[in-house]
Amino acid sequence: MEHARTNQSAFEDFDIYIWRHDTSLPIGFNGCTGNAAQLAEYVATLSTNYAPGAKILFVAHSRGGLVVRAFMNYEGQGDKVLGLVTLGTPHHGSPLAVPDWAAIGWHNSMHPGTELFFDFFMSDRESAVFGTDRIGSLNLGWDNLDNAISQQTVLSLNVEFAVDGKVYLTPNDMNNPSKGLDPTVFYSNIYKSKFGTLYELNQKEKYHTKIVAFAAYQEDINDKSLKLFEVFSDSNSLLQLSASILSKCHKGIINIKSNFLLNDGLVPLQSALFLDISDGGPFAFYSNGRVQINKERLKQTKLLKRHRIFTEKVETHLDLLHTESLEYWRALEEELRCFVGHVSSHEQSIIPPR
Repeated sequence: MEHARTNQSAFEDFDIYIWRHDTSLPIGFNGCTGNAAQLAEYVATLSTNYAPGAKILFVAHSRGGLVVRAFMNYEGQGDKVLGLVTLGTPHHGSPLAVPDWAAIGWHNSMHPGTELFFDFFMSDRESAVFGTDRIGSLNLGWDNLDNAISQQTVLSLNVEFAVDGKVYLTPNDMNNPSKGLDPTVFYSNIYKSKFGTLYELNQKEKYHTKIVAFAAYQEDINDKSLKLFEVFSDSNSLLQLSASILSKCHKGIINIKSNFLLNDGLVPLQSALFLDISDGGPFAFYSNGRVQINKERLKQTKLLKRHRIFTEKVETHLDLLHTESLEYWRALEEELRCFVGHVSSHEQSIIPPR
């Protein structure tokens, strides 16, 4: 990380290694396939440089956190891990990674006739931002632990992957082992059987107390000034657009109780914080025209060792990796030192003052 390079004295107690993985490949939620298996090989090689019993401390951005968790939960590998700090990791996935759901979110957010732009955003084209034929991207679909999608929702929409002009959102679209008829399933049951699902990983998670989650959210999710022709050439504008789409993904869905109003453009807050979403209730609400966090519910549903929430200076998915906010990087330093016992940290959620 650039911050570590420019602040070497702050990290002189650590040996830092950077591991990159191919995000087009499956995560390998079962721990023995895909990126998780690759990480296991890397860690095994790395361990030869240290005495037996040495432990590793992970910092992972986005899907990298799922790769690490899948590795940790396979055959007790997590016992060898000191801790994991996740930065915007979609622990419950994201509705935007479910193509049918993303199409419905687009329909709820945009004007009719803009479906052509959606095809540039999500399709099997090589130029698409999200490829519907990339299993590594489809792996980020919602785990549906909140039972948000319990019945079929059908929408007439003129997008490329529609069947007879319709998209079908069903429980089978979700990142869990559910089966059933659905003419537009992308993360198929064959893939689910071979590589596992996020739902299964979350159900067997054994290392909640070793995880600290960082999350961000965009306060302004209704910016009407975005010009679609310019969005796809600017990552910040694209995240601003996707934040608006994601915030409306709960609308028009049968029986859904939750919402995704708080998000970083790709990951809902309840997913980034790995909250207990099993009762399906909302974590955000509107008050005086602004989106507010339900702080009490946040505390009641906390599963991890600790979490930190940012907005304003750090509010998008990419900010969590590239921000210039010293407050943010100092918070990360504090968490790392807390894991190695050099400093104590707060036990409650840390939310920036308003």
